[in-house]
Amino acid sequence: MVGGGGEADLWAAVVKQAFADACAPADPTARLTNGCSSREAAEAWEFLTAQTGEAAQHRKWIAGINGVNDEVLTAEAIRRGPSRQLRAYRCWIAARAGIKGRDREIVAAYEKGRTLEWIAEAHSVHRSRVAQIVAQAGVKRRSPGRVRKAVSA
Repeated sequence: MVGGGGEADLWAAVVKQAFADACAPADPTARLTNGCSSREAAEAWEFLTAQTGEAAQHRKWIAGINGVNDEVLTAEAIRRGPSRQLRAYRCWIAARAGIKGRDREIVAAYEKGRTLEWIAEAHSVHRSRVAQIVAQAGVKRRSPGRVRKAVSA
């Protein structure tokens, strides 16, 4: 991100913190937790990956201030994948919703950026069942085109 001083630097720090809260560290030897709550990690992930809504609008605005394409931020978040803390939080949500065993593996694969088709084939279930399991776990759906780009990158 380009530094323009003042406000741009502040918003660049917000994006950097969102990556720290929501994504797996780029350096595998980095600290595993950064002191944020699971809910904060989930909100940061929403900010980085939302396709529509308020979080997506804020990300686009902040990226614009810093001269960065917001799709690059989303692709990088999906490439890194959710943090261990966020994955644990999603498993807890799934457990509360009564999602067990294979379904947890399906949710985890989806959160790592795998396509519905890939997951369906790997787990021998129909694509629509994968979508249903993901929705029951409370995970937001992604647009198919963006997922393929992020996974292949």
